[in-house]
Amino acid sequence: MKGGDTFRLVGVADRHTWVVLSDSEKDPNRILIVSFTSFAVGVGMDESCIVEVDEFSLLTNRSCLYYEDIKELSLANLTSLEGAGKLRRRTPVPTSLLQRIRDGAIRSPDCKSKFKAILLGQGVVS
Repeated sequence: MKGGDTFRLVGVADRHTWVVLSDSEKDPNRILIVSFTSFAVGVGMDESCIVEVDEFSLLTNRSCLYYEDIKELSLANLTSLEGAGKLRRRTPVPTSLLQRIRDGAIRSPDCKSKFKAILLGQGVVS
């Protein structure tokens, strides 16, 4: 899997679409994933990257990224999940949207500094 690929986890948090945030080719042992979640004004949602329905075909609601819950895994972890039938690939996000999502992670007050450092270290954001 590479940056921009999306998937759902089968049986666990399976209603959310996850996107690969980092560059798995630069570091297959430190892959960051983040999920889309429906955006609602006034309920403390992170506004660092709001995505409209017409920007990504899989979305059914105005959404944002849940930067507070970024997960770090390895390519081996993702491959294992897929092999066990617990990860179902979906349509990748467009390149321009992937960059907005990455830039949003850097701006987000909810994204942990260690994750920002990974993205900066991989050169996917500046």
